[in-house]
Amino acid sequence: MNTSFKPKHPGRVVGKGNSHFPFERAFVFGAGGRGKDAIETLRLGGVSVEAVIDNDVYKVGGILDGIPICLPDCLKGCNRPVVIASTYETDIFLQLRDILPDSEAIYYYRPDDHFSPQNTLAGHTANLEKAMAALGDETSRRMYRQLAGIYIDGFWGGIEQSDYAQYDHPKVCACPGDVILDIGGLDGDTAIFFVEKTHGMCKVFSFEPSPSNKSRFQHHTRRYQNAIELVEKGAWSHEETLRFNADCPGSPGSHRVDPDGMEVIEVIAIDSFVNQKQTPVHLIKMDIEGAELEALQGARETIARHHPKLQISIYHKPSHLWELQEFIESIVREYDYYIGHHSSMHTETILYARPRVVAGRHGDSLARGLPARP
Repeated sequence: MNTSFKPKHPGRVVGKGNSHFPFERAFVFGAGGRGKDAIETLRLGGVSVEAVIDNDVYKVGGILDGIPICLPDCLKGCNRPVVIASTYETDIFLQLRDILPDSEAIYYYRPDDHFSPQNTLAGHTANLEKAMAALGDETSRRMYRQLAGIYIDGFWGGIEQSDYAQYDHPKVCACPGDVILDIGGLDGDTAIFFVEKTHGMCKVFSFEPSPSNKSRFQHHTRRYQNAIELVEKGAWSHEETLRFNADCPGSPGSHRVDPDGMEVIEVIAIDSFVNQKQTPVHLIKMDIEGAELEALQGARETIARHHPKLQISIYHKPSHLWELQEFIESIVREYDYYIGHHSSMHTETILYARPRVVAGRHGDSLARGLPARP
């Protein structure tokens, strides 16, 4: 078996999922809320935190949970582990790499179990190898290996990003005349991107079930009402009502289906929606916080009939690295796959899929008022 996904830095991620830490003393880099959480977690595990490090000179000289806050200079020549507890961890890694004598001493703190070493993909190398082998170019394979390495290895330093905008892959992008399903409409930013990309010559149906996002969506898209239509439902494998968590202060893009959520939303299968609208579909974009597989299950007929271009987020669940591609392959095998990464963190990794055969789409006539597609 190919060993390209063999862990290189076991245990580099630490968090609440750990019961034991591979060190007894450490520094914490980050004097914000995540740093405070890391200090508490490390203390519970018996680790002594010697100092908190931060680049913010206004915090330096202060105290966080009884621990002094210092500038990074105090780490020069240090042989203690440093636990990065900041959303700026990629930049901090690059900074520490130039300060510490051994980059193996760098760890990353995760505030939940999702990225703990107990939940790695190390047991799924065969699935990963198969999915990676199906990718259409070396850039995609390199980025795929990078993302898998984050889960397996916990190594976040130096993440490569794509040289094109998100949802604008050179071979899998919106074109004039497209009918587009924007699954996860948020505040309308992606829908507007598609309209402007096609110079107004497309139709976008944006699925956004969050009531708290509705007013923002309508406000942002008010100039594009002829091209953008809000669908106040979520996409799922079938029609029903589900509990929904919108209690994500400062992060409206993190609203998600949650059995403990306080809101109730309506969801619908994409196939049912497309049949009701009697419309062709040329592009499906999907970013719905881990519900991507369920939504694809509800789009089986649409994918089989229309062979739409696909732009699917694959970073919300580790298993989505292979499960989403495998599911698409179970419907239609005539797709070329690519990977794009659009963030300095583990987020915003997109599986781009381009149909090799565009059968029957020019015969569909419901894109009325749109120019003929080339």
